[in-house]
Amino acid sequence: MNISPQFSAIAASWVLCILSAIAVVTVSFECRILSDQLMQLKTRQQQLQVEWGRLLLEESAFAEHSRLEDIAVAQLGMRRPSPGEVRVVGP
Repeated sequence: MNISPQFSAIAASWVLCILSAIAVVTVSFECRILSDQLMQLKTRQQQLQVEWGRLLLEESAFAEHSRLEDIAVAQLGMRRPSPGEVRVVGP
């Protein structure tokens, strides 16, 4: 059985064409999966940015001077010293 060179070239072209089509389908599927993951990550990033902003506001509220002073007075019994109780130390 003798196979002509022309038939071999056509058969090889068909095989390469089918392999190329399979590769296109595979890459397209992977691209869709990665695009979906990217959208999920962007959504998560936005959620984290909102949470970060909320935490910064909360931190500034907790660090407010009047709040700290109220806690010092109420829980620790602290008070401001009178001018006669203040001593300056230094050279």
